[in-house]
Amino acid sequence: MTQQLIDNVIDAISAAVVEKLKKDGTISTKPAEPAAPVDEPDPAADRATAFVAQAEAILGGYPALGHNLVRIPVILDKGDSGGRSLGTFLMMLGVAAAAALGAEALLRRSFARLRCRLAGELTRTTDFWPLPVLACLDALSLAAVWLVGYGFVGIWFRGTDEQARLAAAVVSGVAFWRVYMFSLRIFLQPGLSAARLVKLGDADAWAVYWRLSVVVALAMAFRLVFRILTAIKAPPEAISAWQFSTSFIALGLLLWAALSSREPIAAWFTSMADPAKAGQFKLAVARNWLVFAVPLFIVLFLAQIYGAVTQHFVVAAVLLLTLNLLIALLLFETLLQFVATRVSRPAELSARAKPRARDVFVRCTRVAVYLVVIFAIAGTWIVDVLELVDINQWSSATHAALTAGGTLFVAYVCWEAIHFLMDAYIARNSPLAPGAVADEGTPPPSATRLATILPLLRIASVTLIFVVAALVALSQLGVNITPLIAAVSVLGLAVSFGSQTLVRDIVSGIFYLADDAFRVGEYIDCVKAKGTVEGFTLRSIRLRHQNGQIFTVPFGQLGQITNFSRDWCTMKFNLRFARDTDVEKLRKTVKKVGLAMLEDPEFKDEFLQPLKLQGVADVADNALVMRFKFTARPNIPTVIQREAMKRLFPAFQEAGIEFASATVSVQTVSGQTESQTAAGAAASAAIAQQITAQARI
Repeated sequence: MTQQLIDNVIDAISAAVVEKLKKDGTISTKPAEPAAPVDEPDPAADRATAFVAQAEAILGGYPALGHNLVRIPVILDKGDSGGRSLGTFLMMLGVAAAAALGAEALLRRSFARLRCRLAGELTRTTDFWPLPVLACLDALSLAAVWLVGYGFVGIWFRGTDEQARLAAAVVSGVAFWRVYMFSLRIFLQPGLSAARLVKLGDADAWAVYWRLSVVVALAMAFRLVFRILTAIKAPPEAISAWQFSTSFIALGLLLWAALSSREPIAAWFTSMADPAKAGQFKLAVARNWLVFAVPLFIVLFLAQIYGAVTQHFVVAAVLLLTLNLLIALLLFETLLQFVATRVSRPAELSARAKPRARDVFVRCTRVAVYLVVIFAIAGTWIVDVLELVDINQWSSATHAALTAGGTLFVAYVCWEAIHFLMDAYIARNSPLAPGAVADEGTPPPSATRLATILPLLRIASVTLIFVVAALVALSQLGVNITPLIAAVSVLGLAVSFGSQTLVRDIVSGIFYLADDAFRVGEYIDCVKAKGTVEGFTLRSIRLRHQNGQIFTVPFGQLGQITNFSRDWCTMKFNLRFARDTDVEKLRKTVKKVGLAMLEDPEFKDEFLQPLKLQGVADVADNALVMRFKFTARPNIPTVIQREAMKRLFPAFQEAGIEFASATVSVQTVSGQTESQTAAGAAASAAIAQQITAQARI
């Protein structure tokens, strides 16, 4: 039998068996009733129910907490087993902690005079070396806490029993408390106002320091008890009850410290916000900092409550880390503001400051610090709190994020360096600021060719740097940049076809700059306007007329350019003398004046050829028209001409050389004088002719 025949036989037998069972009633022929709907579970409601149940368990855990707190002295009492009694242990532990704190206070007191001298150096000079020396002295005092505290632990509390572990924990808590306060002491310097980085008075600095010290000390104490309860294996509800109780105490301490220190801290923040740069919004935020601090404290409190109930303390730890990082940023900005205040001179604060390398360094350092802080906060929140990715995925994403962030940071540093170098060169080689007017008699300054084209080069370089950096960053983050490049290319082609006038202006400007047709500060005359070049953009030039008007002319409409500020300038002017003037005598007189102007220190560097008499330009009815000329640099030729005219007039009088007279004598053929009317008419015609000639000259 074939396989198909066997399958057919099996199907026939199966159908017969099913039909037989239906007849016998073994298999019901009624359609199955639909199953009753099952309610789907609500995850939010289940979590809320579980949270309420855990909270009720915590409230019922206070008896267990009290029981375990009572157990601690019993566990620490080793008198029955031949060890130290509880009283002896506590006394020795108190002596160790007091000795550690006393060593710090004693060492600081011994450095008091040296600290005062270093603070005096800060007030007398603008050097910074006293600040790190003061920090080193505080660090020595801090090192005394560690050495003395752990020295007592090594001598008195050897071993691994409960007393030794508690002693090590207490000394470690005291040391970390002093380390935390060490960073605040550097900035607040209570009792040493001359070295204080924060703009606060002595009383306010002391008050803020001690309030924060109390808050940190109690937080360390709460943490120590939490560690003890964990070490003695207290029930989870007892540990949660302790966390629940201390959360309320911690919130009260934070609110007390914030409210009692609101005025000093507001003054601190306000001093950091420069009114000239910050604006009213930042000043308002600085004055009303409690509006932002209190919600942060409340969120931290709620996170502590949530951790106590759910035994998930990651949220509270991340919030505490975020708070500490924000405080670190605050101290960092305070340090930068203090450094900027000390290195800035009063003239730099009042006038427009020139670009400085330290400003570039400060900005780059600030960006680097902020990137590190943002990356640290983002990592803890994304991985530990929100759990968007696991630690392995975050590690793989970290490399790409670091590469992309590093690329953008390097691009920013390059931009700052280019900006600084170009601005410094422009500041050294640029003309007067826009709107400034040079004094009478001083040459109008003009920029060099490099200073003229540097603004365009800066725009092009910055665009290139950030486009390349953005493409590299996107490629590192897994974005396919090939379609993006193609789209930008197509878009650029479409824009170029659609805006032909704009392209013509840009291309014309490039060729004008390549030909070095003009520079900033030069006086030019084009088809559309004339004036001094004040600046330009990619598509237009800005000209300042001598009367003050500003002309903005697109490069495509400039046309022919006449530059009056290049190389040299020959000035020619005419004067009218009497018909009988001795030309040789006139020439010698003009030469004498020209040589005198060459020896004048104010004008000698401007002359290329001295003032001289060029010759007779015209012979009029009653005058000899003489032409004078000189060649000078194209800076102040009109000023030199006015000075030459001022000197020539007394020189001509001294030499007996007379200017042409406007008087006209009219005689008849017979030698008799015409009537007064005819004579007046002839004189008026002669004067009109002379005025016309002068105007033509």
